[in-house]
Amino acid sequence: MKQNLLLKVKELVIDDSDIFLSYLTNHLRICFFAVLISTIIGVALGVLAAKRPKIGSVIVNTANFLRLIPTIALLVLLMPVLGSGTKPALLALCFVCIPVQIINTRLGVISVDPRIIEAAKGMGMDQWRCLFTIEIPLAVPMIVTGFRIAMIEAISGATIASYIGSDSLGNYITRGFFGGVKTQYLLIVGAGSIVILTLIIDGLTGILQEKCNKRFSATI
Repeated sequence: MKQNLLLKVKELVIDDSDIFLSYLTNHLRICFFAVLISTIIGVALGVLAAKRPKIGSVIVNTANFLRLIPTIALLVLLMPVLGSGTKPALLALCFVCIPVQIINTRLGVISVDPRIIEAAKGMGMDQWRCLFTIEIPLAVPMIVTGFRIAMIEAISGATIASYIGSDSLGNYITRGFFGGVKTQYLLIVGAGSIVILTLIIDGLTGILQEKCNKRFSATI
């Protein structure tokens, strides 16, 4: 039984490697673009929330509200508007990833020592120069932390995207779940691949986070 299961897993990953690589590539592509878009929007809104407290409270509350909505619910809500496939999946993942980017960026900016800002202004720096040369660079460790969390959330979210017709590693899980006992090997390939991918991405972003912490802690 176990040997047959392992053989089927091997056939799926190695013998049918074209399909496996296609799912893996699409999974990574969706995650990459979702995190890229969410980082640009999230960092901008996070900085705005930090520098404009009145607007910031609205932005943060909206971000916290979005974090309460399950990914599958976002996918279902977007289907009537964008249909099925990659577009609604990408947009839903952006909504999933943006809140954590906003919150971490804001926290990073407001955590900068006020004495450093005052010293910079005393040297003749205006508000914008101080923001881009002092505050944002010192907030980078927290921004990278948000990026790291967003990557993990994107990987898990892209798995669910298979339910609305977006090809990803979640396709194996969907087919295995509805196929019953005879398709358990599909669940093993899908879940196993996602776990390994998550560990790799978390390890790589962890290295990036550590380097940023050392680099910008030294700057302080």
